[in-house]
Amino acid sequence: MDLALALTIVTSILLITFVTAPVISLIADRRLFKGYRDLRSELRYIAEVLKGSISRRENDLLVSALHSGGFPVEARFSNDEYRPALIVRLMTPPLPFGFSVRPKRNAGSLEWGPVSVNNTYLSARFAIVADNPGIAALFLDDETAAEDLLQLCWSGSNHFSMTAQQVELLEPTLPNSAEGVHCLNQIRAMARLVARAEEMPGARSGQAQRVKKNRHLMVRTAGAIAAVVTIAALWSVGIAPTSTLPAPARASGKPVQSVPAQDASRIRGLVGWRMADVGDFGAPAVQWLQQQARNPSGRLQADFSGTARGGDVAYILRRDDGAFRLVMLVDNRIACDVNYRHIEGAAVIRRDQLASASWVDGRTRTPDGDGILVILDPNDTTSALVLFEESRALVSARPADYRNLILG
Repeated sequence: MDLALALTIVTSILLITFVTAPVISLIADRRLFKGYRDLRSELRYIAEVLKGSISRRENDLLVSALHSGGFPVEARFSNDEYRPALIVRLMTPPLPFGFSVRPKRNAGSLEWGPVSVNNTYLSARFAIVADNPGIAALFLDDETAAEDLLQLCWSGSNHFSMTAQQVELLEPTLPNSAEGVHCLNQIRAMARLVARAEEMPGARSGQAQRVKKNRHLMVRTAGAIAAVVTIAALWSVGIAPTSTLPAPARASGKPVQSVPAQDASRIRGLVGWRMADVGDFGAPAVQWLQQQARNPSGRLQADFSGTARGGDVAYILRRDDGAFRLVMLVDNRIACDVNYRHIEGAAVIRRDQLASASWVDGRTRTPDGDGILVILDPNDTTSALVLFEESRALVSARPADYRNLILG
């Protein structure tokens, strides 16, 4: 074969490929988005942001990618009347507890224990259960965790669950517009909940089984090489918006203490936080504590483990944007690290008083040691929390009336 003929053949192949490639791509695109033309741009936007791929699964469309930490995420869109309009699944490392949020009208039998939450919207519309109700209640008392759950449960028909190594969201209906932005926001909220759960006591490191990627056949060129599927990359969860509440007026004359170096070395992310003092707490709570002969403080020492070995301590921390944080050190380990929008006041409650206290859920408690009372709203006597360990597991309980508690 002479050179001229070879060049003619190569030129012809390249010309045919150049002319037919757009046609083949158009046909493939129509087949992929058949029945979902109105969502085509939204799904492409999701795949672009997550650096993922779009494929068909049965009659549904699936966006596959990776979320933070390199674990798989799937967003499945369906126009089947017998399937939710959106199913989002995140594979996760092993988490310390599982919980489920489902509409009360579809709650059915509840195998796990009920979880009490201090949110009227959630408590009125959803049944929340967990395999460890105490740790789940503590988890949902965190300000950012509660806000993310409210976002996920924007519709009273949504289902959300965190079980084993998978987090799942079911939405029977989608918003009328901006479905792509909505889906991405839900994925980010789910990823933030996973990240927060990994910080809870009992979390274990591990690997999540990766989701098998479905390959999408692209345009074949003269070399007969199939195009590779888009490689998923890590994407940023983002930082939950911090509170913009103005900081309460500070009391004059008392210097702000700092966390001792020995304890500070055990507490993660202390940059930007300081120990709270009396001026950071609410006046009604401060007055009540003083009537109980207790000096409001950001450092509370007690025997949380019940071993009398010493060293157990709790810190109320404050950030410049007004956010609060409770950290409990028990036996030189972090037993609790939770953020709150505001803490009115805090105090130690001795073990014997916890055992005889009256609780909202009516249960009898058998604490290992002392506990911490956290006053969230002085005008609501049932809104306070008491955190303590029971069989070396952290428990969160709400007293029937915190004013009836005798402080230690």
